[in-house]
Amino acid sequence: MATIAQSLLALYGALDQAVTSTDNADIEAIVERYLPGSTGENAGWYDQLLGFLGDRAHLLPEMEEPPPAAPDLGEALTTLRERTDPEAARLTPVQLSRMVYAIGALSHLPDYYLPEQWEEQFSLTLAVAGGDHNLLALLQRDFRRRDDWSSVVQYAAQRAWIARDVAVVPLCQTKVKLVRGHICVVLTTEFESRQVSLNQLKDVIDPLNWAKCLPFFCLMEAEPPRSDGWSRVLEHVSTTCSIAGTPQMVTPLKYWKGQATGQQSPQPSAWVDYELDDNPAPGEKGDGRMVVDEGFITMTSTVGASAVDGVRVRTRKVAGFRDLAYVPAAIFACVMGYGDQGVEMLLGGVAKRAQAGGAGWTDWKASTAPANQPGGQPAPPTDGGDPSRHAVEVAVDMLNECIDDVAQKSAAIADKWATGAVPIAETMTFTADLAARLATDPWRYLDRLRDANRGSGK
Repeated sequence: MATIAQSLLALYGALDQAVTSTDNADIEAIVERYLPGSTGENAGWYDQLLGFLGDRAHLLPEMEEPPPAAPDLGEALTTLRERTDPEAARLTPVQLSRMVYAIGALSHLPDYYLPEQWEEQFSLTLAVAGGDHNLLALLQRDFRRRDDWSSVVQYAAQRAWIARDVAVVPLCQTKVKLVRGHICVVLTTEFESRQVSLNQLKDVIDPLNWAKCLPFFCLMEAEPPRSDGWSRVLEHVSTTCSIAGTPQMVTPLKYWKGQATGQQSPQPSAWVDYELDDNPAPGEKGDGRMVVDEGFITMTSTVGASAVDGVRVRTRKVAGFRDLAYVPAAIFACVMGYGDQGVEMLLGGVAKRAQAGGAGWTDWKASTAPANQPGGQPAPPTDGGDPSRHAVEVAVDMLNECIDDVAQKSAAIADKWATGAVPIAETMTFTADLAARLATDPWRYLDRLRDANRGSGK
């Protein structure tokens, strides 16, 4: 049977198959609205991804045959609906969010996925996310493009047509970045919860716990710590974790856990920085399929000097895959939840640890460098510790975010004008929002710069 991860990818792959199997410009235009950049010369990304994931060179010795073939759309919907994967008794909120998005997009291709064949299956599968029969109708009516997503799911949550923890999962945002000569996917998230405390999240955030929180992590193996105080872990990632012997991406990582309190930080905060281990321990060698794997998770209390109620999480993930183009890598990273560690841990990890009573989980302990290192004890490592470079990187990130956001909103308004509609209210709102953003972004910049200097600013 297919796994949950394979099935989620198959839903998005079905969009690509609709493009590559026809010479229909309307279908291509519709898919482009939901997966920007995935059509045209990038069409066929799904086959590229399947080739990467099923590479026979990475089969484990105990598996003589290749892994199961990717499920077709019908099998994928059945797997998600019936949760036949033994390790997925319940889909996570992030998985459910990605599933609803894909089904919503597929429902707008009635010329290819005929309603009489697929509509009932779409509706039944949406029920897994807490949806009722109204959810599919809402997606078909109001979910016309990617920019509609947030308002549509919030509307559905208000009417109990979808579970609230699914509706609050942020939409995946990716950017391209050249890192040491490799084209990489950059995923940044920011998420807040009033139900979880900084102290609770700190006891979940260690990478050794990630396999308990994030379904595409098969195993996180502890390795001997480095002489410079960084911890080591051997990361195993796959879409087929529950199928013994199937290929896994194996990557040696090093990580550093830090925290700030008191005068140094009016709001208590903590962070984890991680990157490829440049000096793996004996026996810690990975398979080399990830050429870049680095990022951070920064957690800040939202209630002033207290660390017991409310937390804001900001994450950055930079991932580069050997022999995989940007578009399939970006879609794979989004669907699998590569950038959603903080969200998964807030919405599920804290509860899972509480259910287990902490047994088998790695508690929080800030990293410390050896005091007898040459030159004395170094400052906690982040990404080089250059405050001026932090300032420039944060400013560039925020400028890019502002340009992307303004461009998307202005394009949506221009599209309405072009169709003959007169979006007076939207235009006035856009103008007011832009003015407010210009006024408040300097303060947001200072806040984000403080976070960057506490954790990593990559």
